[in-house]
Amino acid sequence: MNHRLDAAADLPAIAPASPATEAPGGSFASFPGSPFELYMPYPPAGDQPEAIARLVEGVQDGEVFQTLLGVTGSGKTFTMANVIARLGRPAIIFAPNQTLQQTG
Repeated sequence: MNHRLDAAADLPAIAPASPATEAPGGSFASFPGSPFELYMPYPPAGDQPEAIARLVEGVQDGEVFQTLLGVTGSGKTFTMANVIARLGRPAIIFAPNQTLQQTG
């Protein structure tokens, strides 16, 4: 069974390991050994490819704690969706409300 992860539509991801299925405005990508499919509307941009690779490597190396920092709108949610989809493991993401700021 595949589970689909949707992340912010304006943030890219690394090219998938297997062909993505077409979806309106983007595509769903699957990764070897992962039960997840990830909606990817755009190709990777900026620091995301390196951040995804380093976070995945950290988990595979046994890192217990990692922190992804970035300003509002920088792609943190989509970066983490990529990490989760690539690893094929469930995750809990903490976002304390005292650190969240209203946007808009």
